[in-house]
Amino acid sequence: MLRTALDWVVSEVQRSRSLAVAIHHTWSDLSNNRIGCLTADMFQGLTNLTKLNLSGNIISTMDPGVFQELPSLKLVNFNSDYLSCDCGLRWVPGFFRSSSARLGVETLCAYPRSLKGKPLRGLRESQLSCDGPLELHTLLLLPSQRQVVFKGDRLPFHCTATLVDDVTTLHWRHNGQLVTSDPEMGVQLENSVLHDCTFITSELILFNVHVEAKGEWECVVSTGRGNTSRSVEILVLENSASFCPEDKVVNNRGEFRWPRTLAGITSHQYCLQLRYPSMSMEGGIEQKKASRQCDSGNWQEADYSDCHYTNGITRVLHTFILVSSF
Repeated sequence: MLRTALDWVVSEVQRSRSLAVAIHHTWSDLSNNRIGCLTADMFQGLTNLTKLNLSGNIISTMDPGVFQELPSLKLVNFNSDYLSCDCGLRWVPGFFRSSSARLGVETLCAYPRSLKGKPLRGLRESQLSCDGPLELHTLLLLPSQRQVVFKGDRLPFHCTATLVDDVTTLHWRHNGQLVTSDPEMGVQLENSVLHDCTFITSELILFNVHVEAKGEWECVVSTGRGNTSRSVEILVLENSASFCPEDKVVNNRGEFRWPRTLAGITSHQYCLQLRYPSMSMEGGIEQKKASRQCDSGNWQEADYSDCHYTNGITRVLHTFILVSSF
């Protein structure tokens, strides 16, 4: 029985550079194994193979000639959530027109968005183009949300992007300036790593955060077809940073609970403090808010002007005064 685990495939390829020593059937199911790299020499000697299922892997593109060692091939599928129907697959229509092999209808394009969900077998060479805007199936920066850290903390960044072409690279910028390793500033930049012919990753570590590290940190993807990026903002606090304490205020506008807040930040609270949090305002009307500034560790007077009075009579009188003033 044919084993289909990716580790088995890799070990066999490394040992023999061919799958022929292990496959004696006329079909091969290599689906759902996170295979991203395929070369023609992996199929050397498989002259009797008629069906090949590569679907469910992480294949984004294939080089021309990958099936040239399979003269008996009749049906192949390589559907993938990463499959990019661009100039890298322009050879596909011509190959299957001149070959006895057939591409399964379930092999669908994932990218670009204009071709998403369309069968690759039905596309013309002119539709498989790299002239459109750059679209990546993967561009992930961790952390992705604004970070508040203290001076001296350790903060790692991890960036993963689509390996678009042979010239795809990742680099980092801080407030628009190129980042390089700098031990004195606590910056360590690791070499980029390629994964499965599909992804490229880079890691940047701030192992001793300085106050100067505040601002925007950006992972930039450079390719032969254009550039794009992801960024995240970092706020660095001195170890002696001031905070305003939690504070509960009850007045004629309602009850307000102000949370512990960093100095220099303005906190906001909804005017209507619902007894039952699951309840919501009717009609989806946006609720008014009160605001309060935390200044150097001390709360300033809050602004409750957008909040209605809680007492019905007071609220009516206040409304009457406002109307009379016009």
